Amino acid sequence: MKQTSIEWLEQQLFNKRGNFNKQDIDKAKKMHEREMKKCWQDGFRFDSKYKNFKEYYQETFKKD
Repeated sequence: MKQTSIEWLEQQLFNKRGNFNKQDIDKAKKMHEREMKKCWQDGFRFDSKYKNFKEYYQETFKKD
C-alpha cells in the first residue's frame, strides 16, 4: 500500500524527532501534487471551471 504525503512526512518527523529540513517538506509537497493529480484523473468533473489539472492545482493549493 502506498503512503500518502502526510503519512510520509509524519514518518520523517517521527524518525528524525523534529529535526527535518526543507527537502523533506518539498518532497511531501511533490507527493501531494501527484496525489491530487491522480484524484483529478480518477474522477474530477470535467465540466468544472478549470481547463486542466495544473490550473485547478494552482488555484486550489498554491499560495505563492
